[in-house]
Amino acid sequence: MAYILISILVSYLLGAIPFGFLIARAKGIDIREHGSKNIGATNVKRVLGKGPGNLTLALDILKGYVAVTICPLIFYNGATGVSKELFQLVCAVGVIAGHSWTVFLKFKGGKGVATATGAFFGIAPVPLLCAAAVYGISAKVTRYVSVSSMLGSISFVVFALLFGMSIEIKLFSIAVAAIIVIRHKANIKRLIDGTENKIGDKSL
Repeated sequence: MAYILISILVSYLLGAIPFGFLIARAKGIDIREHGSKNIGATNVKRVLGKGPGNLTLALDILKGYVAVTICPLIFYNGATGVSKELFQLVCAVGVIAGHSWTVFLKFKGGKGVATATGAFFGIAPVPLLCAAAVYGISAKVTRYVSVSSMLGSISFVVFALLFGMSIEIKLFSIAVAAIIVIRHKANIKRLIDGTENKIGDKSL
């Protein structure tokens, strides 16, 4: 149990590192006061450009991947009575929660899409790559990152079923998809109102 609790804490703190906020702050901007006011890569890219946005995306994905690959290497112990896969999912819960509700920004964070992507790539790479393809096609067709993120997360659930992933991964993917959709509620409202930004738009 001690290994699990430590892993959750370490994963949470890793996920809580607000890379988007820090990268924007280094340029003298509080990203929470610009664009959609979100600290995620999409808003950073819209406000500061491709370089900072892509760097934020890469780092947010990386922390998800590191949490489910490195933490188990350090803390997993077969004597805990849980499978390594379940241990990875526990780490994934921690890192996604950290990103979405970071202690460093009064428990306000990003939507968790990039970090969940990194975590799922470390746990179930094939379904993740298929879901990434859905995201890419949707982004090309709709030009809405929000729509593509929600479709990508939901499609991962479908691919997890199609590729026969474990029941733990299936249930976890459903939970993550639900969280991602819920955290996009403001985007959904803007989509309905016709005010949602499209890829390529700038909003300072």
